[in-house]
Amino acid sequence: ILGSRIQLFGFIPYHHITKNENGSSQTQQGLGDITVIGMYAIINQKKSDDGQWTHHLQLGGGIKLPTGASDYYTVENEWIPGIQHGTGTTDFMLNANYLMRFNNLGLSAESSWRVNGRNHQQDFQYGQRFTTGIRGFYVFHIGDKSVMPSLGSTLEHSSRDYHEGANVDLSGGNALFGHLGLDYFSSRFSAGISAQPALSQQVASGNLTSGTRFNAQFAVLF
Repeated sequence: ILGSRIQLFGFIPYHHITKNENGSSQTQQGLGDITVIGMYAIINQKKSDDGQWTHHLQLGGGIKLPTGASDYYTVENEWIPGIQHGTGTTDFMLNANYLMRFNNLGLSAESSWRVNGRNHQQDFQYGQRFTTGIRGFYVFHIGDKSVMPSLGSTLEHSSRDYHEGANVDLSGGNALFGHLGLDYFSSRFSAGISAQPALSQQVASGNLTSGTRFNAQFAVLF
């Protein structure tokens, strides 16, 4: 946190990717691409006169750097983008977050637009991506700490990928995921876990299917 209105986030992902095809399995694991995001509070925790309602609006953006390895080839000497640690590209993001809260009950909405760069070595570019989601939550206070369960959904849209001079036919599409999460907050750190089951999806003309996503996060507050 930089001041009362500016927040800076850094993400260093770790990937464990397994590809099963024709009875054989290939596994990749390692650090991915580092992302840095800055957010500015346009409406900074504005409260109503009676103190029960709170509104908060943030706008910002970020950059993803090509720090993860993106040069893995299969035993058939094939380069597959979906099993790389990184994309080999520099990408940019625009983000908007809105929160409305009545006492301990709240609703949050998030939207993100991602502009992906091109991997010139492989002549590959992921399609542009738009994600928006909404979540309801309730905050339980336990002394100076808080626990927050949440329930919601996320919609993802991506345009088709580009490879070697043409759009990739089996790419792009839409998917709707549910969300069930639990977060913990203290004065020094926060942590959370969530599950996102696929509710509806039409990705790569129906040739790709996503299962339930599981996420864990941990943040140290300065």
